[in-house]
Amino acid sequence: DNLGNHTATANLQLGSYWLSGDGGNEGIRIDSSGNAAVGSFSPAGGKFQVRGNAFASAFDGLMISNDTASAGTSINLNFSMGSNGSGQKTGQIANVLTESSKAGFGISTYDGTSLNEVIRINGGGNVGVGTTSPQDKLDVNGNIRVAKNSAQPYACDAAHDGVMALTSQYTTCVCKGGSTA
Repeated sequence: DNLGNHTATANLQLGSYWLSGDGGNEGIRIDSSGNAAVGSFSPAGGKFQVRGNAFASAFDGLMISNDTASAGTSINLNFSMGSNGSGQKTGQIANVLTESSKAGFGISTYDGTSLNEVIRINGGGNVGVGTTSPQDKLDVNGNIRVAKNSAQPYACDAAHDGVMALTSQYTTCVCKGGSTA
């Protein structure tokens, strides 16, 4: 049934839910610029905003879900440049189900040709740069650039145990408790 276009002069109540056009704080609010807000506030500074009480429920706020739960499936938040959503996809954050009970996050960037995953955080908390299957807390597939310091940046002590630094003379400093190894 096509009801055509109608103009509401007040709020539209849908059962216990509201679509608010009067500046009120009920349900969904769409302002005169087309910005939308869900929750008890007016949109300010963005096309779509969600506000909720994070302590009211484990799933309060914005939830993006996928009913398929098998290894290799993902839920994606995509970014694109261009008018009317027709532009090139330029980035992506994906929640990837890697095994039946473990999920991780992948961050992809656009290299001019396609999206490529450049960072992965797996379900165990390991971070991969240049790899989608990190085996350690930080797993880098590629080169690492370390800024040079004019000298050893600080005295080694228990607070800096395990910290690595590089001097301008290309000396590698590794703090081992209270000494430099």
